[in-house]
Order: sequence, then structure tokens, then C-alpha cells
Amino acid sequence: MERIPVLDIARIVASQIVMIGHLRTQMLPDHKLIGEAPLWSKAVAFLAGFQGSAVIIFFVVSGWQVGGRFLRTDMGQTDILQYLTDRVSRLWTVLIPLLVLSALLGAAGFLPAWVPLGPTAFVANLFGLQTLLAPNYAGNSPLWSLANETFYYLLLPAIVALASRRAVPIFFSATIFAIYLSIGTASLWLYGLIWFTGALFSFVTIRPNRFAYATAAFGIALLVHRMLRLDEVFLVEWGYAILFCIMVASGRRVKLLDRQVVFFQRYTFSLYVLHVPLMLMLFEALPDKEVLDELPSLTRLALFGAIVLLINLAAYLFYLAFEQHYVKVRRWIKAHTASRAASAP
Repeated sequence: MERIPVLDIARIVASQIVMIGHLRTQMLPDHKLIGEAPLWSKAVAFLAGFQGSAVIIFFVVSGWQVGGRFLRTDMGQTDILQYLTDRVSRLWTVLIPLLVLSALLGAAGFLPAWVPLGPTAFVANLFGLQTLLAPNYAGNSPLWSLANETFYYLLLPAIVALASRRAVPIFFSATIFAIYLSIGTASLWLYGLIWFTGALFSFVTIRPNRFAYATAAFGIALLVHRMLRLDEVFLVEWGYAILFCIMVASGRRVKLLDRQVVFFQRYTFSLYVLHVPLMLMLFEALPDKEVLDELPSLTRLALFGAIVLLINLAAYLFYLAFEQHYVKVRRWIKAHTASRAASAP
């Protein structure tokens, strides 16, 4: 599938905004409670206000890249099995070491006592059932969106399987629908429309001379959404998601800082799922959080920037250790599955 730098830039920016938003919650006081605040702190707070929009953009990007690629296949039973293998290997190459690391940190006392660390939550988070049947493991709040992603990954082949006349695909489809109709929430299904919007727009190409206008429209829509505080208003979120899709469709061939984009987009998934456990560990180690509030403004700014860099470095090392090997894991699973199928009587 073609690589679209605009999509990669969106992933990079969205992951950084989510991380900065959570760090701001941990480290900086609420301006409404303390009154006057430094300009840089207000800027961070304003940027953090786009956290919800960043997650919506993640859904669009995922639908575009994952859903669009699947819709381009023949969608036979073999293709569906290959697709599910791709999704499992992509998720578990990151999730298994993340959950194990979180369990070890919790067992060693490096995480707050309130975080859920039981085996039920571990298994539920591994299979994308967090917030549906169990809490986010180790208090890792960004994992909620992976429950949505897992559902959308399954929903797409389930819809395709409905058109099949074979018993196994139809049983798979019926099972998926039965499970999620019983445990799913309204938002889970609604955000699926945004994910599928990204998948369908992956087939759309708009003339490049519309890119600047589309970018401006998307930016204005985000600012209006932010200034009017229209969080969790689905039609508004869907509206700027569509504008984002139009921007990407018109900017397919736009090249922006290509080498830098290729580097930073590699570890966005690791950054997204790892930053909260790192923050919880870091601030749990502080004897008194109020010490931060007493630091001079410029010192807090420097410390904030240093933590942002430290978390990015840790996420990149996590990527090198685990995430980058997902293709090898995928090939091993497919080769192992093929060899077992060939040896079967």
C-alpha cells in the first residue's frame, strides 16, 4: 500500500499531543484552580485540549491504512486469515511486552497502589476487551482506544463474511456480532463509522491543488471544536474527521521532511501505549508532588521538556527491542501455520 507522508505526520503529531496532554495532567496544576499561569504552561494546556481530537485522527489513520488495505484484497477465506494474522502480530508484538513490563513494575512497587494488575485485566487487555469487560491494565488509559481498534479489525471481515455461503465464515461473523452487541457501548459503534470513513476515503484521490484549502478547512474545524469545547459531540468529530480525510486525499503526493517523518512515525505506537506507565512510575517516585509546583517557572519548563525527550527516547528503545520485529513475528506465524497445514492429512 502506498505510503502517504501526510498520514505519517498526523500519527506523529497525534501521539505527541496525547503524551503531552497526559504529562500536563501529571505535572502541571489546573489553571482554573491557581489563577494566573506562565504563558508556556497555558500553551501546553491549550495543546493538551486536542487530546480527544488526536485519538479521532488515530481512528481515521487506522481505518485508512488497515481497513483500506483489507478492502483491496480478494477477501476470500485465506485472505481473511492472513489479515487476522497481520493484526494479531502487529498488536501483540507491542502489547505482550508492554503488559509484562507493567506487571513487573507493579509487582516491584514502582506503580501506584490503585492501578489494576490482576490476571483478568491482563488477559482482557491482551484481547482488546478493556473498558468492556475489565479496566485498562496498570491504569494505562490510552489502552481504551485499542479495544475500539480490535473491534474494528474484527468487524470488517465479519461484515464481509456475511456475504459468504460457507458455514465457518458465517459462524465467525455471527459470533463477532453477538459478542459486541452484548458488551459494546454506543461510542464503540459510533466511532466505528469514523474508522470506516478512513477506510473508504483510502480509495479517494483529490486534485493536489486542493490540499492547501483542505488543510485550512481542517485546521479551522479543529480550532472551532477546541474553542467551543465540543468534546464527545459525535457529529462534530465525524465532521472534522471527514475534513481530515479530504486533506489526506488531496495531499497523497505531498513530500514533507520525508526522512524525519519516516524516523518519527516508526515508534508512534510504542509511544502511545508506553508513556502513561512511564509517567506513573516517574511521579510515583516523587516523595511529594507539590515540590514541582514550588519550582521556578523556567525550571519547570526545562523539566517538562526533559521528560518529553526522555519518554520519546524510552519509546524508541522499546520500539527497537520489540515493535520493529513485528514483521519477523508475522512471517514466523504464517510460515508455521503453512507448514502445519501442509503436514495435515
